[in-house]
Amino acid sequence: MAQPKYEGYCGCTPTKLVREKFGDVNVYAQNAKSLLTKATGFIGDYDFTLNPYRGCQYGCSYCYAAAFSPNAQMRQDWGKWVIFKENAADILAKELKKWYEKNPHTPPRIYMSSVTDPYQPLESKYQLTHRLLQVMLDVRDDLYPTPTLVIQTRSPIITRDIDYLQRFKRLRINMSIPTGSELVRKDFEPRSPSIKARLNAIIKIKQSIDYFKGFVPKISITITPLLPT
Repeated sequence: MAQPKYEGYCGCTPTKLVREKFGDVNVYAQNAKSLLTKATGFIGDYDFTLNPYRGCQYGCSYCYAAAFSPNAQMRQDWGKWVIFKENAADILAKELKKWYEKNPHTPPRIYMSSVTDPYQPLESKYQLTHRLLQVMLDVRDDLYPTPTLVIQTRSPIITRDIDYLQRFKRLRINMSIPTGSELVRKDFEPRSPSIKARLNAIIKIKQSIDYFKGFVPKISITITPLLPT
């Protein structure tokens, strides 16, 4: 099957047009064939990875995910384009239904996300991650246990979804803070939220969880060190 050709990144007639400009970022829409991808490598202990977006507005200079860009030019422009998976919620609902039909008492272990940030700035408008959380919680309507969910982010936007997050029985939130220096952050990840904003998000998450609710999340915060090159 022919690979999509993205407007602004091909010399031919593009098959994927820019949906909008979000700041200086080209935003493309694309339907996904699947959403849950078998987890491998350093996250192989999980069943699936889940990426609502392809690409990431934060564009951190050290991010390995840039290697998975659609083409070499888009890799060089890492942080300047994002593809949002327009049908993500519908696809996830179908894939979870298929999982629970085979494993009614065993919730899938999902790592979100491995090659993007599920709470990058675009999420404030498109709310893909928000809708995916709702789909995962909806499995309770069929008396299935909610998925075991790990969320990897560097974004304070995650605090918007505290009311959803506290309904998961098995939840881990990893907040990436590679450095304690704002000068270093601005060198390596100038588009990312400030260190203070991330620390404040951690505090809000921990203080806002109601431990007397029926579904008590298990929250831990991971500070990922930035290793020297």
